[in-house]
Amino acid sequence: NRPSSVTIAQALTEHFDLPDNDDVMFVGGPVEPSALFILHNSAEMDQSEPAVVPNVYLGSNTSVFESVVNTASQGLQELDFRIFSGCAGWGPKQLESEIDRGDWHLHPACSQMVFHNDSYALWDLMLEKLQEQMGFPPASKSKPEWN
Repeated sequence: NRPSSVTIAQALTEHFDLPDNDDVMFVGGPVEPSALFILHNSAEMDQSEPAVVPNVYLGSNTSVFESVVNTASQGLQELDFRIFSGCAGWGPKQLESEIDRGDWHLHPACSQMVFHNDSYALWDLMLEKLQEQMGFPPASKSKPEWN
Protein backbone atom coordinates (compact mmCIF):
# COMPACT_ATOMS: atom_id res chain seq x y z
CA ASN A 1 0.00 0.00 0.00
CA ARG A 2 2.84 2.36 -0.76
CA PRO A 3 3.00 4.82 -3.64
CA SER A 4 5.05 3.87 -6.67
CA SER A 5 6.91 6.18 -9.03
CA VAL A 6 4.54 5.32 -11.89
CA THR A 7 1.61 7.63 -12.59
CA ILE A 8 -1.82 6.23 -13.33
CA ALA A 9 -1.72 7.86 -16.77
CA GLN A 10 1.59 6.13 -17.56
CA ALA A 11 0.38 2.74 -16.36
CA LEU A 12 -2.94 2.88 -18.20
CA THR A 13 -1.83 4.62 -21.40
CA GLU A 14 -2.72 1.58 -23.52
CA HIS A 15 -6.22 1.37 -22.05
CA PHE A 16 -7.41 4.93 -21.39
CA ASP A 17 -6.73 8.42 -22.66
CA LEU A 18 -6.06 10.15 -19.35
CA PRO A 19 -4.64 13.56 -18.55
CA ASP A 20 -1.16 13.27 -17.11
CA ASN A 21 -1.13 14.37 -13.48
CA ASP A 22 0.62 13.43 -10.25
CA ASP A 23 -1.78 10.61 -9.27
CA VAL A 24 0.35 7.50 -8.79
CA MET A 25 -0.19 3.77 -8.73
CA PHE A 26 0.29 2.01 -5.42
CA VAL A 27 2.23 -1.19 -4.79
CA GLY A 28 -0.24 -3.62 -3.28
CA GLY A 29 2.02 -6.55 -2.58
CA PRO A 30 4.24 -9.21 -4.04
CA VAL A 31 1.46 -11.52 -5.28
CA GLU A 32 0.48 -11.07 -8.94
CA PRO A 33 2.49 -7.84 -9.40
CA SER A 34 1.16 -7.33 -12.93
CA ALA A 35 -2.50 -7.52 -11.83
CA LEU A 36 -4.26 -4.23 -11.17
CA PHE A 37 -6.81 -3.72 -8.41
CA ILE A 38 -8.92 -0.65 -7.72
CA LEU A 39 -10.44 0.53 -4.46
CA HIS A 40 -13.03 3.29 -4.73
CA ASN A 41 -15.76 5.00 -2.73
CA SER A 42 -18.69 4.88 -5.17
CA ALA A 43 -21.46 2.38 -4.47
CA GLU A 44 -23.04 3.34 -7.81
CA MET A 45 -20.06 2.09 -9.84
CA ASP A 46 -20.61 -1.58 -9.00
CA GLN A 47 -23.85 -2.49 -7.27
CA SER A 48 -23.06 -6.21 -7.48
CA GLU A 49 -20.30 -5.97 -4.86
CA PRO A 50 -20.76 -5.17 -1.16
CA ALA A 51 -18.51 -2.64 0.54
CA VAL A 52 -15.23 -4.02 1.87
CA VAL A 53 -15.61 -1.53 4.73
CA PRO A 54 -18.15 1.32 4.74
CA ASN A 55 -17.61 3.50 1.64
CA VAL A 56 -14.78 1.34 0.24
CA TYR A 57 -15.42 -0.93 -2.73
CA LEU A 58 -13.11 -3.24 -4.65
CA GLY A 59 -13.44 -2.94 -8.42
CA SER A 60 -14.32 -6.41 -9.60
CA ASN A 61 -14.33 -6.13 -13.37
CA THR A 62 -13.02 -4.12 -16.32
CA SER A 63 -16.16 -2.01 -16.72
CA VAL A 64 -16.02 -0.87 -13.07
CA PHE A 65 -12.33 -0.07 -13.42
CA GLU A 66 -13.01 1.95 -16.57
CA SER A 67 -16.01 3.75 -15.05
CA VAL A 68 -14.10 4.81 -11.94
CA VAL A 69 -11.01 5.99 -13.83
CA ASN A 70 -12.97 7.86 -16.51
CA THR A 71 -15.38 9.45 -14.05
CA ALA A 72 -12.54 10.63 -11.84
CA SER A 73 -10.40 11.94 -14.73
CA GLN A 74 -13.34 13.92 -16.14
CA GLY A 75 -14.25 15.34 -12.73
CA LEU A 76 -17.85 14.19 -13.12
CA GLN A 77 -18.28 13.50 -9.42
CA GLU A 78 -16.28 13.58 -6.19
CA LEU A 79 -14.58 10.22 -6.26
CA ASP A 80 -11.78 8.76 -4.19
CA PHE A 81 -9.86 5.79 -5.54
CA ARG A 82 -6.54 3.98 -5.39
CA ILE A 83 -5.12 1.67 -8.03
CA PHE A 84 -2.81 -1.08 -6.81
CA SER A 85 -0.39 -3.27 -8.68
CA GLY A 86 -0.27 -6.66 -7.03
CA CYS A 87 -1.74 -7.78 -3.75
CA ALA A 88 -0.80 -9.60 -0.57
CA GLY A 89 -1.84 -13.15 0.11
CA TRP A 90 -1.72 -15.73 2.87
CA GLY A 91 -2.18 -19.47 3.04
CA PRO A 92 -4.92 -21.06 5.15
CA LYS A 93 -4.67 -19.89 8.79
CA GLN A 94 -1.37 -18.08 8.05
CA LEU A 95 -2.70 -14.57 8.75
CA GLU A 96 -4.47 -15.71 11.93
CA SER A 97 -1.23 -17.28 13.11
CA GLU A 98 0.71 -14.07 12.42
CA ILE A 99 -1.88 -12.04 14.34
CA ASP A 100 -1.75 -14.47 17.27
CA ARG A 101 2.06 -14.13 17.33
CA GLY A 102 1.75 -10.35 17.52
CA ASP A 103 3.15 -9.73 14.05
CA TRP A 104 0.21 -7.45 13.22
CA HIS A 105 -1.60 -4.74 15.13
CA LEU A 106 -5.27 -4.39 14.27
CA HIS A 107 -7.32 -1.23 13.98
CA PRO A 108 -10.81 -0.88 12.49
CA ALA A 109 -10.61 0.11 8.84
CA CYS A 110 -12.31 3.23 7.55
CA SER A 111 -12.48 5.02 4.22
CA GLN A 112 -10.65 8.07 5.59
CA MET A 113 -7.58 5.92 6.17
CA VAL A 114 -7.84 3.99 2.90
CA PHE A 115 -8.06 7.21 0.87
CA HIS A 116 -5.89 9.39 3.11
CA ASN A 117 -4.45 12.24 1.06
CA ASP A 118 -0.90 11.80 2.39
CA SER A 119 0.04 8.14 2.25
CA TYR A 120 3.43 8.87 3.80
CA ALA A 121 1.85 10.51 6.87
CA LEU A 122 -0.64 7.65 7.24
CA TRP A 123 1.91 5.34 8.87
CA ASP A 124 2.62 7.90 11.61
CA LEU A 125 -1.09 8.54 12.08
CA MET A 126 -1.79 4.83 12.47
CA LEU A 127 1.06 4.48 14.98
CA GLU A 128 -0.46 7.31 17.01
CA LYS A 129 -3.83 5.52 16.98
CA LEU A 130 -2.13 2.28 18.05
CA GLN A 131 -0.41 4.07 20.92
CA GLU A 132 -3.76 5.50 22.04
CA GLN A 133 -5.44 2.10 21.73
CA MET A 134 -2.73 0.39 23.79
CA GLY A 135 -2.56 3.17 26.39
CA PHE A 136 0.99 4.27 25.58
CA PRO A 137 1.88 7.92 26.06
CA PRO A 138 2.24 9.73 22.75
CA ALA A 139 5.72 9.99 21.26
CA SER A 140 6.58 13.60 21.84
CA LYS A 141 9.48 15.31 20.16
CA SER A 142 9.25 18.14 22.67
CA LYS A 143 9.66 15.74 25.63
CA PRO A 144 12.33 13.21 24.64
CA GLU A 145 12.48 11.87 28.20
CA TRP A 146 9.09 10.20 27.49
CA ASN A 147 10.65 8.03 24.74
